[in-house]
Amino acid sequence: MFRWAAVTALFFGLGVIVLNTVNKSTYQKAAATDEMVFISTTEDLVTQVGENKTNLVDGNNQPKVDAPATVTVSRPGVNQPLVIANARISAMERQEIPAEKDGKLLFVGTDIKPKREIHPDDVFKLTISRLVIEDEKVSGSDVILLDNKSNKKFRLWKGGDDPLPPGKLALDYKETIFYKLEVGDEVQKNQLVALVNPALALDDLGIRAAKLEATESDRRASEKTRDEAHKRFQQQSLLRQKGAGSDEEYRSAELFWRRYIDEESGKAALVVQSQRELNAAVTTLKMHEIRSSIPGVIKTIYRNRGEAIKNLEPLLQVQNRDRLRVEGLVEVQDARTIGRDTKVIVEPSQPEQPKLVLRGHLQEVTAIGVCQQGGVSTIISGSEDSSIRAWNPGTSEQLWALTLKHPVKSIACYSGKSSHVVAGLSDGSLVFFSPATIREKDAIKSSVSGHRGVVHSLAISPDGEYAVSAGEDHSLCVWKISSAELLHKFSDAHRSGITSVAFAGTSKIISAGKDNSIRVWAFDAGKIDPSMLLSFDKRSGDVSHLGASPDGKTILFDQGKEIRVLSLADKHLEGIIHSNSGSSSFTNFAAYSPDGKTVLTNGGSDGKVQLWRTPINNARPAELRQFIWTGGSSSCSAFSPDGSFAVTGTQDHQVLVWALPTKQEVDETLVGTLALIENFLDSNSRQVRIWVDLKNPGWLHPGGTATLVIPGAKVAVSPDK
Repeated sequence: MFRWAAVTALFFGLGVIVLNTVNKSTYQKAAATDEMVFISTTEDLVTQVGENKTNLVDGNNQPKVDAPATVTVSRPGVNQPLVIANARISAMERQEIPAEKDGKLLFVGTDIKPKREIHPDDVFKLTISRLVIEDEKVSGSDVILLDNKSNKKFRLWKGGDDPLPPGKLALDYKETIFYKLEVGDEVQKNQLVALVNPALALDDLGIRAAKLEATESDRRASEKTRDEAHKRFQQQSLLRQKGAGSDEEYRSAELFWRRYIDEESGKAALVVQSQRELNAAVTTLKMHEIRSSIPGVIKTIYRNRGEAIKNLEPLLQVQNRDRLRVEGLVEVQDARTIGRDTKVIVEPSQPEQPKLVLRGHLQEVTAIGVCQQGGVSTIISGSEDSSIRAWNPGTSEQLWALTLKHPVKSIACYSGKSSHVVAGLSDGSLVFFSPATIREKDAIKSSVSGHRGVVHSLAISPDGEYAVSAGEDHSLCVWKISSAELLHKFSDAHRSGITSVAFAGTSKIISAGKDNSIRVWAFDAGKIDPSMLLSFDKRSGDVSHLGASPDGKTILFDQGKEIRVLSLADKHLEGIIHSNSGSSSFTNFAAYSPDGKTVLTNGGSDGKVQLWRTPINNARPAELRQFIWTGGSSSCSAFSPDGSFAVTGTQDHQVLVWALPTKQEVDETLVGTLALIENFLDSNSRQVRIWVDLKNPGWLHPGGTATLVIPGAKVAVSPDK
C-alpha cells in the first residue's frame, strides 16, 4: 500500500578540445625602413617543421630565433594579415528552458548549492517522494531503508528499461533542501531548476499504482484457479484411463482448465498494461520537473516562484560558455582570400574597472612606485599637493603621509634586501628614504644641489646602489643612494628638458627629452660616459616616460598613434603597438612589466590605460586589458616588483590599483576555427559575415568584443642575428 503526500515530486538522480594550436604571429625585422612582412605560425605547424614548443626559449629564458621553415599557407597569395575589429563574442549554445506542463511554480531553484553566498530567505525545504524498488542485491550507498519495511533493502527506480515489478514498489519520502536560483548561477546538464505543482500527477500516479496492484492480484487468483483446474483435469484423465470416469466429466474438466489458461493470460496482459500506465504516470509526473538540457550559466529568468506558467512557455535562458562564437564583418574582396577551417587568432577586448581606488591626495597624482620587502608590497605616491603617501594594496589603508615644501614630480623605488625610495621635486631637490624606517629620526635625507628646475624622472640601478635623475635643466645626475651624495652631473645631455630616464641592464642608461630624441649612454661605477652610444630621433614626444625592457635589449619609442619596440643592438624595429583609441595618440607613459612580457600605455584623453602583449621578435601585440577610469586621465604608472598588479596615478587625485591577467592569458594566444563565410552580401556596406568557433579558456564572457586576425601566407625569411 502506498502513502501519498499532498505536495511531493518524483525525484530522479541527476543523471574540449583544448586549443593547443597557439598561434604566434611575428613580423620580420625591417632595417632602415619600417616595412613589415607578416609571418604566421601555429603550434601544430611548428610541430610539422620539427620545432618543439619547449625549445622556444634559450637558457636565459629569452626567445630563440630559428631558421625559416616552410609551413601551410593560411591565405594563399596574401602575405599580410587580415585584421577584423569589433567582432562580437556570443555563446554557441544557448537554451530557452521551457515548462512541459501548465501550472503554478512551486519554486525556481535547485538542490545543488550555487557557488555564491546564499541569503537565508533563499533556502527552503520540500518533501520529495522517490519511487523505489525492493532489491536484496543492492549494496553500499545505493541502499534505501524504509521506516515501515526496515528489514528490506530498496533502491531508486532508474526509469527507462528498469522494470516495475508488482509488489516490490514503494515510495520513499525525503525532506530536501532547495536553493533559489538567480541570474549568473551555474547549472549542469539535467539539473533541476524548477518544479510545477504536481498534485494532480501524484494522484494519477497513485491510481495507476493501485491499479497495478489490483491487476496483479487478479492475475495471481487466475493463476491459482488455472492450476486447480489443471489438477482436476489430470484426475479426470486418470479415472477415464481406468474406465471409472465419464466422457462428459472429462470434457468438462478439460474445458475449465483451458478456460482458466486463457483467463490467466488475459490477466497477465492487464498487468503489463497497468505497468505501462504506471510508467506513463511517472513520465507525466517527471514532466512537472523543469531541467536544463545543457550545462551553462543562467542569463535570464522569466518567471518566479508562485507564478503561473503554460506548457512550452520559457522559464529561463541558459548559455553554455564553454564554446564561444566570434562574429565579424569582412570586406567582400578580403572574404575571397579566406576559406573555412582556417585558423584565426582571437584577441578579446576586456574592459576592467580598478581593483582598488585609493583616495587621499588633494591634487593630481604625478609620481608613483611600488616597493616590496618580505613579500609585502607598499605603494608610494607623490602629488602636486606636495605630499608623499604610502598605501597597503591589500587593505587600501593609507600607512603614512609625508608633507614636503614642493610638489612631487617623480618617484623611483627599489626592492631588495632593503627597500629604498627616491623622490624628485619641482624645485630640483631630491628626497631619499626607506619605507621601513620612515618613522625613525633622521630617516629622510634631502639634496638641493642637483638640478635647476623640475626633476622629471628617476631610475635606480639594478643593484640598488645608484639613482639617476633627469631634469628640466637638460642634465642627468648620478647619486649614491645610501648617502644621498651627488657623484656626477652630466649637463646638456639633451638640447631641452629630459622627461624620462631608465636603466637598460647595468651598463646603459636611456634618456628621453623634449627635443624628441632618445639617447643611450654608457654607465659605469656611478658615472655616465658623455660619449653617446646611440640616438633615436624624430619621436613625437607625446609620451614623456618611456621604458626599457628588463633585459636591457629593447626600448619603447613613441610615434604618434604607435609605440615602437626598437633593438638597442642594431636599431632594428622589433614590433609596433598601434593605438585603437580612435584619433587619440599615446600619452604620458609606456612601461614594461617586470618580466618584459607586457607593456602598459596611456590611451590619451579617454581615461583608458591599456595592457599589451609585448611584440617580442615581432609577435603581434595583442591588447590584453583595457583599464577604464572615467574620472581623469592617468599621468604616471608602475608595476609591483613581482608583477602581481599595476598602479596608476590620475589627474583627478586618485591612486588606482589594477589586477593583471594570469600568466596563461599573457602566454597563450587564443586560436579559433573559421566555421562560416556567409554567401550573402550587404549591398550597402559590401561586407559579408564570418563566424569563428573558439573554446573558452575560462576568462571570456559572451557579449564582449574581440579582434580577429587571419594570418597571411608565411614567407621564408632569414631573421637578423
